[in-house]
Amino acid sequence: MTGAADRNGWRTVLIGASRFSHPDFHDLPAVANNINDLAERLTSPSGGAVAEQHCTVLHNPSMPGQVGTAITQAAAEAEDVLLFYFSGHGKLDQAGNLHLVLPDSDPDQIELSSVPFGVVKRHISKSRAQARIVILDCCFSGNAIETMSTSADLVTFETQNIEGTYVLTSSPKNKPSLAPTDGRHTAFTAALLAAATDTDLTLDQLYASTAKILRGRSQPEPQCRVHNSAHALRLFAPPTTPAAPAVADPVDVDALAVLDAAQQGDVDSMIELAQRFHRAKDLEHAEQWWRLAAEAGNPGAMYNVAVVSEIQRRFEDGKYWYQRAAETGDTNAMHNLAIRLRLSGREAEAARWWHAAGHTSPQRNGEKLRKVVLRKDLPVDPHMRTDDEASQYSLPTTRRLMLITLGKWANRPATWDETPWGGGVHTRTGSGYYHGMSDDELLGSARVFWKFRPANWHGVDFAVVAHAGITRAVIRIHDFIGPFGDRYGIQGQLVDDPDILAELVDKTVPRRQNPITLWA
Repeated sequence: MTGAADRNGWRTVLIGASRFSHPDFHDLPAVANNINDLAERLTSPSGGAVAEQHCTVLHNPSMPGQVGTAITQAAAEAEDVLLFYFSGHGKLDQAGNLHLVLPDSDPDQIELSSVPFGVVKRHISKSRAQARIVILDCCFSGNAIETMSTSADLVTFETQNIEGTYVLTSSPKNKPSLAPTDGRHTAFTAALLAAATDTDLTLDQLYASTAKILRGRSQPEPQCRVHNSAHALRLFAPPTTPAAPAVADPVDVDALAVLDAAQQGDVDSMIELAQRFHRAKDLEHAEQWWRLAAEAGNPGAMYNVAVVSEIQRRFEDGKYWYQRAAETGDTNAMHNLAIRLRLSGREAEAARWWHAAGHTSPQRNGEKLRKVVLRKDLPVDPHMRTDDEASQYSLPTTRRLMLITLGKWANRPATWDETPWGGGVHTRTGSGYYHGMSDDELLGSARVFWKFRPANWHGVDFAVVAHAGITRAVIRIHDFIGPFGDRYGIQGQLVDDPDILAELVDKTVPRRQNPITLWA
């Protein structure tokens, strides 16, 4: 994350509403303390160390436009971290959408007189910040978790190269939050600030500590939802010089190669890294790589993210990933999801998933959750499939194809020399994929620096380029080149033949496919 040493790329927006003109909304005097004390913690040199001019505090804004202007400006300026915090009343409209109540909001015209959270989400989604954090301390704030988890938002995060988002709410989607009349802070923010006295906590650890404090006080537990790697961010830690990327086993000479492949979007390498970190009892980095593999569509990684989320007491996040993995056919996820649904009182759904998991007898009280599953079948060459797997992978075509899967776009320039193969010196601006990238960027990203077996090149005339489980382009292969160290590449051009594009582009690819392989 750039700029970590000085926090110049951080922007925070803290909104609080404590006084209200309509009798349906009682005053919340603790809210003023919430935003003032949180701002002090974030800007303290021994805390978040965010510059005061980069920490916007609005207490009792009179118009929704004031909030929108503050978010828009912060979202445009943030490069590393964008934090949005709201404390006050939350109100649902007739459609069940969450609105953030302002001092002059009218419950009978809530859509016009308050700030719809959907609008907040849209502003935040436009930010180029590498991590976006949303913290809501209001009734029904759990609705924001569902709002921020729609598939459309996930697409936005991918195409804008976003590291991740972290949504932390004071209550579930259908529950109120507490504001004790004799307390300096509301219940949730009091616990959050108490947990933040340990400035070295990651967001996950901060959430777990906040939840533990609230449980000890018999107060409502918070909820959270994580997208990608934001969970490892330390919000209140004083900035330090960024360390080099960690690898799981520094004495393993292959670790750097695995790390490089994982950063290039190789899902098997992501999983291998996660397993190495798990064996080293580094759950934080293990989850980071499992989560990236889960976002790429790997069911086993989805399941493990769910298990780790439960270990961190992020139960809603865990249930979400169990559901995602179960829908792909993962029986371990079905088993655990059934248990969680039954504990939530959703017995009919629980019974359906229990039987789908292969159980013939009814679910009983005290059924045990299954734990992290480590893959024991990672292939020696993680970039190729065996002939026995051929029937599992097929496009609706008889062509013999090479599949190249690209991850998120990353600004990693590279230069390479193709002179020995009749080419020249080439430079690319980055690697991965984003919507709307130029043909030159796509070719440069897709055609070099892959590990595969030269023996399997024969008869392959086309490569399909995939991202997020969908084929995006086709390359007509002119020649295979390399090695560049242990990597190879292809020379060719993007296909514009409408018949070939109709045959191959916008087709779903198997999510558990290796990043580069041959399809018969």
